[in-house]
Amino acid sequence: DVIHVHIHFAGFTDDLSLVRKRYISTDTESYISLKSLSYWLNVLDKDRFFLANKSCIVNIDRVVRFTDKHIELKGAKEPIDLSREKKNAFKQKMLLYLAGQE
Repeated sequence: DVIHVHIHFAGFTDDLSLVRKRYISTDTESYISLKSLSYWLNVLDKDRFFLANKSCIVNIDRVVRFTDKHIELKGAKEPIDLSREKKNAFKQKMLLYLAGQE
Protein backbone atom coordinates (compact mmCIF):
# COMPACT_ATOMS: atom_id res chain seq x y z
CA ASP A 1 0.00 0.00 0.00
CA VAL A 2 1.25 3.48 -0.83
CA ILE A 3 1.65 5.60 2.31
CA HIS A 4 2.44 8.89 0.59
CA VAL A 5 4.06 10.53 -2.43
CA HIS A 6 6.33 13.50 -1.84
CA ILE A 7 8.74 15.68 -3.81
CA HIS A 8 12.36 16.38 -2.96
CA PHE A 9 14.72 18.74 -4.74
CA ALA A 10 17.30 16.57 -6.45
CA GLY A 11 19.61 19.15 -8.05
CA PHE A 12 20.18 20.49 -11.51
CA THR A 13 20.77 18.86 -14.89
CA ASP A 14 23.71 19.83 -17.13
CA ASP A 15 21.62 22.63 -18.68
CA LEU A 16 20.75 23.88 -15.17
CA SER A 17 17.14 22.67 -15.32
CA LEU A 18 15.68 21.91 -11.91
CA VAL A 19 15.25 18.21 -11.18
CA ARG A 20 12.73 17.05 -8.61
CA LYS A 21 12.29 13.45 -7.67
CA ARG A 22 9.04 12.04 -6.37
CA TYR A 23 9.39 9.49 -3.61
CA ILE A 24 6.61 6.94 -3.32
CA SER A 25 6.69 5.43 0.17
CA THR A 26 5.13 2.07 0.93
CA ASP A 27 5.24 -0.19 3.99
CA THR A 28 8.40 -1.89 2.82
CA GLU A 29 10.14 0.37 0.28
CA SER A 30 10.60 3.85 -1.10
CA TYR A 31 10.56 4.25 -4.87
CA ILE A 32 11.81 7.17 -6.95
CA SER A 33 9.77 8.55 -9.84
CA LEU A 34 10.36 11.45 -12.19
CA LYS A 35 6.64 11.63 -12.98
CA SER A 36 4.92 14.85 -11.87
CA LEU A 37 2.77 15.15 -8.78
CA SER A 38 -0.15 15.86 -11.15
CA TYR A 39 0.48 12.50 -12.77
CA TRP A 40 0.27 10.74 -9.40
CA LEU A 41 -2.90 12.65 -8.46
CA ASN A 42 -4.53 11.33 -11.64
CA VAL A 43 -3.28 7.75 -11.18
CA LEU A 44 -4.05 7.28 -7.49
CA ASP A 45 -7.58 6.60 -6.21
CA LYS A 46 -9.20 10.00 -5.57
CA ASP A 47 -11.25 8.55 -2.70
CA ARG A 48 -8.14 7.37 -0.85
CA PHE A 49 -5.50 10.01 -1.63
CA PHE A 50 -5.35 13.73 -0.87
CA LEU A 51 -2.94 16.52 -1.83
CA ALA A 52 -1.98 17.81 1.63
CA ASN A 53 0.36 20.54 0.38
CA LYS A 54 2.11 21.50 -2.85
CA SER A 55 4.60 18.65 -2.51
CA CYS A 56 2.86 15.73 -0.79
CA ILE A 57 -0.06 13.38 -1.47
CA VAL A 58 -1.23 11.32 1.54
CA ASN A 59 -3.13 8.05 1.79
CA ILE A 60 -6.33 8.68 3.77
CA ASP A 61 -6.33 5.01 4.89
CA ARG A 62 -3.07 5.72 6.76
CA VAL A 63 -4.14 8.79 8.77
CA VAL A 64 -3.59 8.18 12.48
CA ARG A 65 -4.35 11.73 13.62
CA PHE A 66 -4.27 15.25 12.30
CA THR A 67 -4.28 18.84 13.44
CA ASP A 68 -4.81 22.08 11.56
CA LYS A 69 -1.13 21.97 10.57
CA HIS A 70 0.01 18.33 10.39
CA ILE A 71 -1.11 14.86 9.36
CA GLU A 72 0.36 11.80 11.06
CA LEU A 73 0.38 8.66 8.93
CA LYS A 74 0.83 5.06 10.02
CA GLY A 75 4.21 3.98 8.65
CA ALA A 76 5.53 7.50 7.97
CA LYS A 77 8.61 8.66 9.85
CA GLU A 78 7.50 12.28 10.26
CA PRO A 79 4.21 14.20 10.20
CA ILE A 80 3.18 15.70 6.86
CA ASP A 81 2.51 19.45 6.70
CA LEU A 82 -1.12 20.34 5.95
CA SER A 83 -1.40 23.63 4.09
CA ARG A 84 -3.83 26.26 5.37
CA GLU A 85 -5.56 26.26 1.99
CA LYS A 86 -6.16 22.49 2.15
CA LYS A 87 -7.20 22.24 5.82
CA ASN A 88 -10.99 22.47 5.38
CA ALA A 89 -11.04 20.20 2.33
CA PHE A 90 -8.97 17.62 4.23
CA LYS A 91 -11.33 17.70 7.23
CA GLN A 92 -14.28 17.21 4.88
CA LYS A 93 -12.55 14.32 3.13
CA MET A 94 -11.78 12.67 6.48
CA LEU A 95 -15.41 13.03 7.62
CA LEU A 96 -16.64 11.38 4.41
CA TYR A 97 -14.01 8.65 4.74
CA LEU A 98 -14.91 7.94 8.36
CA ALA A 99 -18.64 7.91 7.56
CA GLY A 100 -17.97 5.23 4.95
CA GLN A 101 -16.12 3.08 7.51
CA GLU A 102 -19.23 2.47 9.63
